[in-house]
Amino acid sequence: MTVESYLELFTTLFGWQQYNNLWNVLSDTGIVFIPFLFILAKNFVGPATSMEAKDASSTSVRRMEIDIILALSVVVLAAQPFITLSPSVLTYEKPCVAGAPVTPGASGTTYDSAFATILTNTNVPIWWYGMMALSAGATHAAVNGIGCAADLSGYRMELDKTRIQDPVLLAEFGQFVQDCFIPSRSKYYREKPNVAALLSTYGERDTEWFGSYVYRQITGYYDQYRASTPVVSWPYVPVRDTEYESSPTYGRPYCKEWYEDSGTGLRRKLLDQVPPTLRSQGLSILSSIGFGTYTATDMEDDTIKSVVTATLAAAPATSDFATAYNDEGLLRPSLIPVNLPLVGAGLGTAWEKLSFSPMMYAVRSGAPIVQSLILLAIYMLLPLGIVFSNYSWSMVVTGSIAIFTVKFWSYLWHIAKWLEDNLARAMYPDGTSYFGASLANLTDGDFALKIMLIEMATALLFIGLPVVFSVIVAWGGYRAVQGVSAALQSPIQRLGTAGRSVTDVARAKVASRIG
Repeated sequence: MTVESYLELFTTLFGWQQYNNLWNVLSDTGIVFIPFLFILAKNFVGPATSMEAKDASSTSVRRMEIDIILALSVVVLAAQPFITLSPSVLTYEKPCVAGAPVTPGASGTTYDSAFATILTNTNVPIWWYGMMALSAGATHAAVNGIGCAADLSGYRMELDKTRIQDPVLLAEFGQFVQDCFIPSRSKYYREKPNVAALLSTYGERDTEWFGSYVYRQITGYYDQYRASTPVVSWPYVPVRDTEYESSPTYGRPYCKEWYEDSGTGLRRKLLDQVPPTLRSQGLSILSSIGFGTYTATDMEDDTIKSVVTATLAAAPATSDFATAYNDEGLLRPSLIPVNLPLVGAGLGTAWEKLSFSPMMYAVRSGAPIVQSLILLAIYMLLPLGIVFSNYSWSMVVTGSIAIFTVKFWSYLWHIAKWLEDNLARAMYPDGTSYFGASLANLTDGDFALKIMLIEMATALLFIGLPVVFSVIVAWGGYRAVQGVSAALQSPIQRLGTAGRSVTDVARAKVASRIG
């Protein structure tokens, strides 16, 4: 039997274990028999107060037979735990992700150890076992009907969480900004060289970030400026580092090699802050759908911008977070004096704190958890609802609709995600500034509006679709419950009508004889 999330593997087991626990409590205390007393009382008192004694007794017996049969059918099918539910029966497989389904205790998540004590068999009533299987099957069939689109939004959300974790690397980045980017940018605006061809290739904002192709390709910029102090992991080169009388441990690289070197370059180090699986996911998305002129190198550039943006946005403006010492005991320059907008990668700092991205990530991550806990509550409290409803089939229908509704939310979230990904492809047909969209927010109103519209729309869909669906199903379920109640009450009502008719006929005959 399939479930909709890793957590649901465990909450399903725990919910039905608590169902058994409560059912045993109700059985041991005798509460499970009280509804039958109500059935007896109702069927004796009603007819006895509305017809003759002889007719009332026969009507009561017939009504009682029907009510008890219906109640016993609820007990047998929907109340008494019968089918064994073992942990190995429950499986979860992430949609559109290759891999074998996982089971409780072997999911590869931290839930395995946290819920290790509940990995035991439990029992489930026949009706509810079938309802869970039906709901899961319908949901998975609907999800599979959507198809597997490229997870653009999921990739960007994961990328937005990535930060520079190494304080030494963060300090090196701060030193690069101060020694290379700021002097080059100042010189660029002072001299205003003709770089129209480069800007048409790499974008008008290329000169506003520290990895600028303009500064790396024209002479007198990154090929001229050097690190002001030795940089860890860069060897001393006598031909280059001529200002030292003795050989230091590390040298002072030129900005171009400092950034571009394939082994120890800053570009490579920043890219390595992104998990390899996430980087390969991005390249896989790019190769599968394509973005016109958008290349793998463009994606790497946007990845670097995103990582630095998120790191700077998460750091307090007054904190000395980039101060560190190298192996020679030399204090590295702090990043604090750097004007973040000039860094280029910090352009989205103010906007990020106001954007919908954190909220969207919380909604998408928390939705399956909320769904699992709601299902846990339904499974656990079902015995109380069944007993307190006097073993009514109306209660069984209501619970069935509730389980189906909550499990079907997964399909609605996949619809919202599909719309989000396709809206992104529609609004960013060439891929430019989507993966690094936060960089454009403060410099390009059009890009800011697009990303804001996508996030607002999908946030409403992730919350609104389940709400609308639940309201529709609740109304339909209310009508269904009314229909079930009417169908079950009609035989009893006919018995009462028949009893009253017999009494009326007898009275008429007696009156005619007397007359």
